[in-house]
Amino acid sequence: PQHDRRELLLFQRVFAVARRRLTISWHRVDRDGGATQRSLYLEEIAERLRDLAVTRPANPREVLVPTKELVAGTRDVRNLLFGFRATEAGATAFPETAAAAAVEAERQSGNACGTRDGVLGAARNLELIAKEFGPDIEFSATALESYASCPFHFFQERILRLFRVEPAEPTLDALVQGRVLHRALEKFHASHRGAAIGDIPVDVADTSMRDALDIAFTDVTRGQVHLSRGLLEAEKAKIARMLRQYLAIARETDDPAWKPVQFETAFGRARDDDDTPLPPFRLELDDGAVLLTGRIDRIDEANGGIRIVDYKSSVVQPAEILNRRAFQLALYALAAESVVRPGEMCDSALYLAVGREKGKTVALERAGKKSNWDERVALAQTAVETSLAGIRTGKFHPTFDDHPCSRCPDEKICRYQRARMQRKAAE
Repeated sequence: PQHDRRELLLFQRVFAVARRRLTISWHRVDRDGGATQRSLYLEEIAERLRDLAVTRPANPREVLVPTKELVAGTRDVRNLLFGFRATEAGATAFPETAAAAAVEAERQSGNACGTRDGVLGAARNLELIAKEFGPDIEFSATALESYASCPFHFFQERILRLFRVEPAEPTLDALVQGRVLHRALEKFHASHRGAAIGDIPVDVADTSMRDALDIAFTDVTRGQVHLSRGLLEAEKAKIARMLRQYLAIARETDDPAWKPVQFETAFGRARDDDDTPLPPFRLELDDGAVLLTGRIDRIDEANGGIRIVDYKSSVVQPAEILNRRAFQLALYALAAESVVRPGEMCDSALYLAVGREKGKTVALERAGKKSNWDERVALAQTAVETSLAGIRTGKFHPTFDDHPCSRCPDEKICRYQRARMQRKAAE
């Protein structure tokens, strides 16, 4: 490829600069602590100059840590104290650096996560956590999923309430876009309550969706004063395309027996002031009950049963459900049968990525060859129990997942390293 040829040319030019000696080094580990390989360029040089080249495997400590005689700055002192552990003389001369080195050594050890990794240890802190998240508190499924995905992110966002202030960008925030989509879909289906999209004439549906988007976009973006009119129109056009695709896909793939009848239905403290009050859902667990609150995007009816539909901006992968990272809909299905539509049976619940081909992911279903209701409910209950236990005992370490979110705003604070967390997880 053109990129590789350009990179090779640049490497050759740098290589040709040397006159008497050329020393080439490479990273032995990546930023996550994993092992790396030499580049193909270095392999070729070693092969071509095997009679002239001298390869000296570096001692891991010597890579970053100089000898005492070669210390040239504060960074060298820190690395020296960390790499060889603080000597009595070093700790006396640099007490703060020695203390920091001891902390970092504990973080990098293979011991189980402790107070240096986000686990609360002070009794006062644990008392505050117990009070903040006690048995009378209503939990949202979103909050519990947030903890299951990354305890440290939950701690930053929902306990410390720290948010990174982002500079205003010339585009709609993803959360704002999501609110526009939800509001537009709510208004569209409410104006055709009891009708599947396939039941609505194409021209009527298209006009109705445009009208719903006009109202939703105006309401939701009223405070987006940093965006010009032209940019707002461009963002609106992008959402309009997604909604047109949503209609087209639904006409071809939706079962017309399912009729949307209920929208943005809240239970517990998630309800708005004008909502009909619905109590929180009480989920019974082995260690006691937990109160859950939430908002169901859409409820459909067919043949005496109901199904839950949850709108998403991206496709939810089945692995997220099986790994207990996406269990919201299992809880919503139970809540629908208990407090939203008591006495009725929920046949299924699905995630729907708006405007995406193959955007449906069935979270759980009761009948048919793919019946997995009991299994998925058990997964959700286990996920809730695990999250509650971690929250209430103050365990807010970074995630153990191999592939955490690359855009996490807490990345520079938690300093996630895959290899480090794998060592911790082994304990």
